[in-house]
Amino acid sequence: MKVTVRRSIPKLSLGLPVYNGESFLREALDSIVAQTFTDFELVICDNASTDSTTDICRAYAATDLRIRYFRNESNHGVGWNHNRVFELSVSEYFKWCAADDVMAPDYLSACLDPLETHADAVLCYSNASIIDDYGFAVEDERKGENSLDLPLDSLDLVIRFSSLLSAIQSRIIPFYGVIRSIALRRVRPHGNYLASDRCLVAELSLIGPFLRVPETLFYRRRHAKNSKKGNTEEMLVYAPSRPVRYAVREWRVVFEHLATVRRAPVSPRVKLKLLQALLRWVVGERRALRQEAKELIKDIARHSLRGMQR
Repeated sequence: MKVTVRRSIPKLSLGLPVYNGESFLREALDSIVAQTFTDFELVICDNASTDSTTDICRAYAATDLRIRYFRNESNHGVGWNHNRVFELSVSEYFKWCAADDVMAPDYLSACLDPLETHADAVLCYSNASIIDDYGFAVEDERKGENSLDLPLDSLDLVIRFSSLLSAIQSRIIPFYGVIRSIALRRVRPHGNYLASDRCLVAELSLIGPFLRVPETLFYRRRHAKNSKKGNTEEMLVYAPSRPVRYAVREWRVVFEHLATVRRAPVSPRVKLKLLQALLRWVVGERRALRQEAKELIKDIARHSLRGMQR
């Protein structure tokens, strides 16, 4: 069996955090090792999987020396594991990979080339398509939540930040783009809370523009295990060792964005514009925020009543 050797310091690091990903992991790894751009390392962090994930990863690492496999002794949660693969990376560029998604063979080269020629850009991603368990497209990449027609390449950081606020569901695609490592080190780490990827990408948008490759080269898989099931249950993925009794998504996003604006290295005038953009988004999302607040109050009341009855 052929063994692929990697350079000591590759141009690009890929980070793949995984937990019990046996269903689609081989397909994801095959799409990585088949990339036409080969000067990369793949860092895999296994969050103490209980299925065959460990065996699969070790088998791939044994035949491709670009792959470094690490297994955590316990499950530290999604956010921690995303941060860990980046901490272990060594390259100029970085990209998160998921254990159930697929890249076209020229995805990496298509995203790296624009970054090499546009020094001010911090991230590059491609058009994407949603696929099902069997790899069939289930949604046009130009419609619905996967819409990528956003002015993220604007030189105006307020426009970039505002665009991400108003198109919440699409930013998962830029999150899986190729990112300059130096820019990623300037933002807060991936948090252990719902929608933390959205907050990380929004903060990155304050550093520089994002570039988009118009071809569809990324395939985001939608299946039963990664479907949204509700705040509290979903929060277990982020904090498995210390379950959160009360979990909110959009209100946490609001406060995290406020923290991002507060720490942004921009003038007071620009900060005011960012706060105005955030306020407009809050007003536009007032019904969802109000409903989330109501559900939280009901949840607190139910737990309080149970405590009184004991």
